[in-house]
Amino acid sequence: MNYIFSGKPTIEDHLKMVQRLSNRTTFLFLIGGLIIGEVIFTFFKWSVLLLIIFAVFYVLIVVLNYFVFVPYRIRKKYKENSSINQKRCFSFGDDIEIEFPIYKVVYYDDAVYIISENNQAMIVKREWLESGKSWEEFIHFIDHKVVPKITPKIYRR
Repeated sequence: MNYIFSGKPTIEDHLKMVQRLSNRTTFLFLIGGLIIGEVIFTFFKWSVLLLIIFAVFYVLIVVLNYFVFVPYRIRKKYKENSSINQKRCFSFGDDIEIEFPIYKVVYYDDAVYIISENNQAMIVKREWLESGKSWEEFIHFIDHKVVPKITPKIYRR
């Protein structure tokens, strides 16, 4: 069965992709910073109140960065970079040969993100599917043809 998609990703799609790809990094940065702060405060035997103030300030900075500054930078980059918001055409068939390593497939109600690199993903949206085809059949196709080709962690760069 062949599936043909054609459409242009919106700013919300791109922002959702970037936030999905950066969730783990943000979480590790938050936990790592708090652990390093705790070690430094314990080593120098500084006040616990100062440690709490530092932790609250640090968490506030990370949360502001994730929810305010990063979306602002992503929106600005989306508007400046014409290659991000170009119309895309994808064709999936039974004899699909994927030329790049796939690290993860993420499902949303209206989209599938096929993640190939740390900051790259193929966005396939339900509304891009040509008429007459079923989204559920496409999800089933992805489960059986693309997901088995996910590159194991030991072979990743």
